[in-house]
Amino acid sequence: MPKPLSMLIQVLLVSCLWTARSGAQHMYLDTDGDGLSTSADVTKASGITSITIWLDSNHDRNGILQTCNSHTGAKYSTTRSSALDVFSYTIFLKAVGGTVKWGSFLPADPAYESLGAPSPTETDIELNYFRTSGVTPAGQFKVGTIQVSVLSGEPQIVISQGKDINPYEFGTHFGCPCSGSILEHSYVAGDPSNARAPHDWSDTDGLRPALASDEAPPAPSFIAHVGPSPSTSTASISFKLRTSATVDLTVYGLKGQMVRILTRGQLDAGSYSFVWDGTDAKGNRAAAGVYIFRLAANGVSVDSRKVVLIR
Repeated sequence: MPKPLSMLIQVLLVSCLWTARSGAQHMYLDTDGDGLSTSADVTKASGITSITIWLDSNHDRNGILQTCNSHTGAKYSTTRSSALDVFSYTIFLKAVGGTVKWGSFLPADPAYESLGAPSPTETDIELNYFRTSGVTPAGQFKVGTIQVSVLSGEPQIVISQGKDINPYEFGTHFGCPCSGSILEHSYVAGDPSNARAPHDWSDTDGLRPALASDEAPPAPSFIAHVGPSPSTSTASISFKLRTSATVDLTVYGLKGQMVRILTRGQLDAGSYSFVWDGTDAKGNRAAAGVYIFRLAANGVSVDSRKVVLIR
């Protein structure tokens, strides 16, 4: 089995102009337990915030299927989905805008073992784990859970990309049979806006700090109707707002991947209806299966319904 990036001898990279990558893979933090990345996921101002880390190794943030180097066209390119099976991960979490106290990290899969106890600071923590045998199949999976409490400020928690924590490391990455653009058998997260920062993927979503408005109850709202279900092509959703609110109505796949945003923004009180045409954010026909319409008002999830799409 190839060794994870954190166990390899560091390689001196010659500075070069780096072509910006697409999202490719998606890692995100979840705090409300729904397994999704939404505006409701926040760092609590007081008490303990329990953070669950998720990784989708073969879909980007928009749910677009990825294969080995499908986004880079590298010489290692292959259509084998198994090339993005995972056997290790190194994750850098960073508090921005304040300080925190990190708790213990608990891997969701006990097959992963630590490469060494982390030495967290009041802003940063590095998590290094590898499987002693086997792999995690390509796709979305729960990486693990860590608790954090705020010491000062109003910190957001981000998944650190590149070398902004440790200049001798490559930042957040995961080990897989597919060889990335930097090193063999490792896929490195990076910032696409930094043209000189080498990376293979960039879709990461962290946590914003909690706001006073988060403590207020959501605007009274509910989904009145979703249908038809099952549907062969389109489905409509109707909902009612009793007061004005910032609304987010999104279609998700059953594994939690975002498929299509139907509306996002400020709406006045009243009744609304939207139609999903059965396509994803890229205009491609969504596969047959179960999909979830999720309605959030003022950053808080208030209702969700399922619809079955058949082809």
